[in-house]
Amino acid sequence: MKYLVIFLILIGLVGIMLLIGNASAEASPLILSKVELWGPSSFIENDVKFCIENTVGQLGPWAVGWIEIKNTKDKTITAQDITLHAGAVHSLIPITIGAKESCIFQTQDQITTRIGPGGSGGNGPPFGYDNSTIVFDYTVEENGKKTHYTDTTPEISDISGDTRIWQLIDGNWLFKEGSIDNVLPRTNGGSFSTDKTVYPLPWENRPPLKQFKDGIDPSVIHCNDKLVLIQKYDGAPACVKPETKEKLIERGWARSDSPLINLGPIDADIVQKQTIILDRGIDDLDSGTSFHPIYKKTILGVNSTITWFNTKSEPVQLQSDENYYNVTIQPKGSFSFTYDTVGIHRYHDPINWKRGSIMVSTEKMESSNLKPSKLLEKTPDEIAKIIMLAAINDDKITKKRLDNSIMLAYVTEQGGNIIVPKSLCIICTNSDFRPIQYRIGLAKPLIYPQDEVEGLKFANEFMGKIGYHTDGTEWIDAVDFGSYIRVTLQQRVQGWIIPNHVVDFTFFRDNTSISLGRWYDDITSYQFMLSQEDAKIISKDYMQKEIDSNPTLQKFQYEFQEINEAQVIIIDDKPVYVVPVSFKSSLQQKFENGHCGGPEYFAGMVMVEGKTGSVLGWDYPMCE
Repeated sequence: MKYLVIFLILIGLVGIMLLIGNASAEASPLILSKVELWGPSSFIENDVKFCIENTVGQLGPWAVGWIEIKNTKDKTITAQDITLHAGAVHSLIPITIGAKESCIFQTQDQITTRIGPGGSGGNGPPFGYDNSTIVFDYTVEENGKKTHYTDTTPEISDISGDTRIWQLIDGNWLFKEGSIDNVLPRTNGGSFSTDKTVYPLPWENRPPLKQFKDGIDPSVIHCNDKLVLIQKYDGAPACVKPETKEKLIERGWARSDSPLINLGPIDADIVQKQTIILDRGIDDLDSGTSFHPIYKKTILGVNSTITWFNTKSEPVQLQSDENYYNVTIQPKGSFSFTYDTVGIHRYHDPINWKRGSIMVSTEKMESSNLKPSKLLEKTPDEIAKIIMLAAINDDKITKKRLDNSIMLAYVTEQGGNIIVPKSLCIICTNSDFRPIQYRIGLAKPLIYPQDEVEGLKFANEFMGKIGYHTDGTEWIDAVDFGSYIRVTLQQRVQGWIIPNHVVDFTFFRDNTSISLGRWYDDITSYQFMLSQEDAKIISKDYMQKEIDSNPTLQKFQYEFQEINEAQVIIIDDKPVYVVPVSFKSSLQQKFENGHCGGPEYFAGMVMVEGKTGSVLGWDYPMCE
């Protein structure tokens, strides 16, 4: 009797195996055809055919990750029991795709990836953007028999967040500009481009400066109907009416074409001075210029001459944001400039919109710098190893995946990814934050805390291991959002919360993300030598002189209006007051103001160093 029971069980198992077939020898009829791991939020389409219930909607503007699934057969196929591994694990309801058709599934959006520094004000890269394998697992039932299929991509990455996507072309996965094919014709009478290779698409409605700061290539920044794109005198893009363009150029508010200046060959005698190399780096695969390094510090009167060398085979245009120079450096040529003013001096390549910064300091200012954590004094390789071991003490770095002018990226044996920026956010502000980053997934979170208290405990223990010491004066925000837990820590300097250096832990059920801004050992002992009121007086006087001496601003006859409350940020390891000073034109005329204001009103954010009172420069307030 016992053997009969065993025999019947075996017969049953065979029957189940016959009912659920294994398609290991048969190609998957539904395949992954396109993958966007990390795209700008402007990469959108209306009337996209989604896979879920074959709905039609808009891919964006929040979407930053999506995949395309294609039916390779000449018949309609319904997929069931679907599991999709793409940044996270998605269990999908059955989907039906017509013969030779395809559909889109959105995998990442700016809500679920809102993990960057600044809380709800910033986004980090989406999960799975680096060294990820997309897995599409499903079954198809025909004639009462279920067949199991799996389709996967190779290990792919997208660290640029641009409009290139991974595409399956002739059996090979290629990373290049692509298109979204499964868009249905509009029926609401709206106009739109039929060229699906144009990015961003016509319904992009963010201001041009916002597009630029979000990383959109300037050559494809979109202006609304009847407006044209220009470059303002400070290097930023703007959209204006065609009839207004020439007036703005005449008034100095927009740039005209810059002259071509031929420079001589490289002078061997200046190679040993402060140098910046212009070349085509791994971080710029398609075109353009990479500045090596993108940040350089000099001491006034000691080594404040900067030399740029062009090692490319084509000319490079170099412009100072302050109009100190506007030159074209020929191949194998060079250009030198001596800075004689303390502060942050930015420059750019207006053709490819690459940017760099020069910090001109003084010996006195340097003597009062904050002391960064010892971790930040180590090499990138050492930093990556310390962070890895703090996360998983028996992990190993298996390869250095990226080494360019901006960052180094490492992959670990346990599936961790570590990014160490070369500038380590030395002069970062809220708009260009570059923290050290650690991520691990899929389905490999370091922990999933029971609540925010446990999450904070893990954060404190991790920070202790890497040498980021806490003393109870930090501003802490620990929140359980239900689907994930987030812990944010920011240091204070004399009560001021520092907004541009943040430590952030985000715990999802299937992955963990850690962002590390700069951290200081002696921040609680720092003492300002001037008050906020002192900084306001210095800022007002500075901006008044700027208005009186700047030809572009002079013509509007600005009069002082008000000074708002300051905030404190840290620039180049120096606490700095940022003071908003606003003015209004006294001219009795009607001005053409744009989305972010215009000539009638003018505001400057003045940066005043907290010990010496030195002004590091001014900037426009961010326009949202």
